[in-house]
Amino acid sequence: MDALPPFKRRVSMRSVKQTPAIEDKFVRNLDWNLLYTFHAIVQAGNLTRAAARLGRQQPAISLALRRLEGHLGAPLCSRTSNRFALTPEGMLVAQLCADLFQKVRDMPNRLANLPGEVVGSLRIATISSVTSDKLNQAIAEYHRRCPKVQIEVDVVPWEEVTRRLKKQTADVGIAPARFLDVSFRHTLLYSESVRLYCGHLSPLNGRTFANPAELSGEGLIVTGGDEPDVIRRYRLEHGLGSVITGQSEYLDEARRLTILGVGICFLPEPMVERDVKSGDLWSLLPDSESFTSDIYAITLPLEEMQLPGRLFDAVLQEIGRHAPQAPSQAEPRKRSRRKRRSKK
Repeated sequence: MDALPPFKRRVSMRSVKQTPAIEDKFVRNLDWNLLYTFHAIVQAGNLTRAAARLGRQQPAISLALRRLEGHLGAPLCSRTSNRFALTPEGMLVAQLCADLFQKVRDMPNRLANLPGEVVGSLRIATISSVTSDKLNQAIAEYHRRCPKVQIEVDVVPWEEVTRRLKKQTADVGIAPARFLDVSFRHTLLYSESVRLYCGHLSPLNGRTFANPAELSGEGLIVTGGDEPDVIRRYRLEHGLGSVITGQSEYLDEARRLTILGVGICFLPEPMVERDVKSGDLWSLLPDSESFTSDIYAITLPLEEMQLPGRLFDAVLQEIGRHAPQAPSQAEPRKRSRRKRRSKK
């Protein structure tokens, strides 16, 4: 039979407001399997059917119900020989159990769709004029997977990128790296060729100089902290930059000054490709005098990153694994190495 012994009321669930300490003790001492058993009883409509569904004996189900009532200090159901009904306390606990186990059932789907649930901001600090298909694909795919995350992009000088990462005011940095600092993770985005240009208004337009030292007296536009070390060493070796006629931390503005004839400037080849084709810019040195600058996505170690940044890094790594290799990007580097060896 399903009859239960009379329940001795101790404390009504509705009569006393529990303190945080008592609530913590209740959570620690509660056997959560009792909630699952009670949920099965409510779903089945009585103890006998619940026992059959759970594959257990009816006395074990009755004992579990009494133990839960003992934890809660209130009866959860009333029974007669032909009737099973929940008490007001039982109805409350039944609803709480239904909500709890619905959330548990939803857990695998929520985990599978975690990126879509993430909110917050992805903060990207980047140098100017980055031309990376891999980065563009990563941002587009990240937005598709994490539509609730706001993507913030700040254009800053090279040195500011790592400064923001260290202060954790940026999640991802896009910049060259003077050296691969072990306190950061570096993912190569692309390698770009850098060449020396003048504008169409310059008297140097149309001329090619085999000896870079011939340009030592020309006004140079420098890009400050965004100037790669290999360029700085090269121009100092050949006396370029003894006359400074312009300066900008932003490559777009350095390009503008060059086109307007303010001076000559080292600029990334992909960035000014259209300007060269249109005749607004002219490359002053032979093909052998080009240099390669590697551009990286830079982050803190994964364990120090916030969730939006970790998810972006995962997308970037995934795209990198499937991206085809571009051997043509390595060619400028080879030319640059041969040239430097020939000068030694």
